[in-house]
Amino acid sequence: MSTEVKKYTFVWEVENFSFSTKDLGESIISPYFTVKMMDNTNWILKYYPRGISVPDNTVVTLYRDLNDSGPVEVKINYKAFILASDGSFAYEKEKECVSFIKGKEIILILDQINEFLRNLSVLSTSDILTICCQIWESTVDQLINAQYSDRNSKDLECLDEILETACEEISKESTIGKLCHFHPTKFFARTNLEIERRSFHHQIIDFSNLPNPRIISFIPECGSDKNPQLLLTLNFDAELLNVDIGIGPLLKKMDKSFLVKFIIKVVPTKGSPISVMNDFHLYRPTTPLVWKTSFEKSNFLIDENLYLNNDILTLHFELVICKGTETSSIEELCYAVPLDSARKKKTIMDDLLQFYEKQKYCDVKLQVGNETIQAHRAVLCSRSPIFREMFESDISENKKVITDADMTTLKCMLLFMYTENIESLKLENVLKLYSVADKYQYEALRKQCSLFLASNIQLANVCEVLILSNNCGDDELKTASLDYIRLHANEVFGLQEWKSFVRNNILLASEALGYVSSAIQKSYIESRLP
Repeated sequence: MSTEVKKYTFVWEVENFSFSTKDLGESIISPYFTVKMMDNTNWILKYYPRGISVPDNTVVTLYRDLNDSGPVEVKINYKAFILASDGSFAYEKEKECVSFIKGKEIILILDQINEFLRNLSVLSTSDILTICCQIWESTVDQLINAQYSDRNSKDLECLDEILETACEEISKESTIGKLCHFHPTKFFARTNLEIERRSFHHQIIDFSNLPNPRIISFIPECGSDKNPQLLLTLNFDAELLNVDIGIGPLLKKMDKSFLVKFIIKVVPTKGSPISVMNDFHLYRPTTPLVWKTSFEKSNFLIDENLYLNNDILTLHFELVICKGTETSSIEELCYAVPLDSARKKKTIMDDLLQFYEKQKYCDVKLQVGNETIQAHRAVLCSRSPIFREMFESDISENKKVITDADMTTLKCMLLFMYTENIESLKLENVLKLYSVADKYQYEALRKQCSLFLASNIQLANVCEVLILSNNCGDDELKTASLDYIRLHANEVFGLQEWKSFVRNNILLASEALGYVSSAIQKSYIESRLP
């Protein structure tokens, strides 16, 4: 039996992370990382920008899904760190033989917010937080050490029992591993905190004679009807300029918190703009946005030719607004090829692949619309019962018209038939490829598409994936879809696609709602148990 330790790496990028509006105890959640080869367990990374229970801390955790289909308890090793743009990393933490029951959450990284942000500013010039976590199953020796370290030296007679228990836990072989030639070992996910940028100028006329106190209010262009309209108030008080930003006519619709980064620059008559303020403010419906700048009005009157053009002071404003909208997805999966496959000698399939790529010695033609591609009858019939039936029904006919697939999807399926290589799988074509694989009863390809989709479910496709998995009888993919809906119920139920889905799939929608309800009830009951 191979002693190679299989490690699984989660890489999660959080774009615009410094604009998070999460409060104490609230987290940004990564997409699911489903590790099929570790007993079909589901994992999530969580980022708490303002801490879990203690204020002024930043926390990153690893969470195991309460309702995954794996065993109640798994024992893993893990390594976590923050990745820099140059490949270096910080906040490294490694631990062995951690017992993970369903629903357990452990802290990977904890630091003071200011120190955390200061270190990240050194690690990366962009506003992207890259969290990495690597997990792997504990070895026999580690399990023995973990269990035996707590025992007294008099308990040597228990060593055989410990060894037997450890070996049983390690020697479990995943059924999926037997079915699957390839399995994902690296998961690259991305969560984007959507931000809106605005910039505009405002001129203060007759600046030198501006009376104190004086209030100037104006409404800058918002660029879109969907964006909140802001009322900007410049409040001149003695020699200091206080800036009060309030929400304009759309105040009643702004019932959620959002973060605003506000930059003010003075535009001189020559040279680059001079920054006079650069600050963040968390807007809440009950709290006004108020800043105080650090410059004095008299400073701009000393050299009027530099700052004033015909006694007009020009201010440049930059606003970056984050309303808390998050979009997440699995961007890429990397697959490991078993060592036995990597070492194998050239086979007849390798030769047939070369003939297929060069379109040589082909004995069948497949036509889609006006396009035709050639292939080898033996390969098609050996992979798909449907192709076998098509060609056996008329042995003399070497041309078949394909009406249930486009040429791009057909080529993807043919390439997989020759190579069993899934590098061409992409989110935009995998749904079509899954459907075609199911129609042609090509189980190996259908399985790979199912694994890929299960790790790439998101708001944009969850309804479509649920319908597809239900129609094709794919229980694993269907469960993954229902789990996604359970975890993102508020977002999913607010989608226009969901409302259309409910109208057209009443029974399936009812099943999904029942699944979510049962999971919530189960979680509540377990939380009340002693």
